[in-house]
Amino acid sequence: MIPKLKLVLLGPPASGKGTQATLLSEALGIPAVSTGAIIRGEIARSSPLGEKARHFLDAGRLLPDPETLAIVASWLGHSDRDGFILDGFPRTVLQARAFDRMLDDCGGTLDAAVFLDVPRGILAERILGRLQCRGCGRAFGPRDAGGPAGGGSCPSCGSLVGRRDDDTSETFALRYAEYATMTPALLHYYEERKLLKTVDGQGSPARVFSGVLAALGIPPALTPTAP
Repeated sequence: MIPKLKLVLLGPPASGKGTQATLLSEALGIPAVSTGAIIRGEIARSSPLGEKARHFLDAGRLLPDPETLAIVASWLGHSDRDGFILDGFPRTVLQARAFDRMLDDCGGTLDAAVFLDVPRGILAERILGRLQCRGCGRAFGPRDAGGPAGGGSCPSCGSLVGRRDDDTSETFALRYAEYATMTPALLHYYEERKLLKTVDGQGSPARVFSGVLAALGIPPALTPTAP
């Protein structure tokens, strides 16, 4: 029987978190959510939070902790608490501790924090060559099997796929600098709690996915939809 896990996926920009979240969701039968996709939805609706978020995203910056935590708290209140995958959250120790309190209030605990480790040079190449769904936020590399390499429709939700306006070398440098500043303490936090699972994020999505399953102790035979 496939376990219902509560997972967070961590890693630098373009490390493949969105792709692995989708694969895990399909294979394990648990929902995946990206805070980035939720925020983009708020922007599309021109909500007060969306307008605030637009200012930070246009500058290539991350949304501050209070706004990010409000989004996650709202999502958690309407989610299946028996199992989920959070893509790219938390980003700071403050967020991690706040999320632990949210789960505790719901009577749950986190099962694992999966960290996708990818060298900076490869990340930069991915950023400049990737496409992203404007609906669900799924990202596609130029060599992803089944991905809309030249644009078109997302195979997951059917929405338009294209280049993100903020996928530039300058924006990547800003995001990576923020990531490099915040992430070591976050990884240490989860390592101390014995929840950290580090996976080599290089190679094809299928190869990385095999590493994620191994890190979680899940036999591939239990995941009939695994690539």
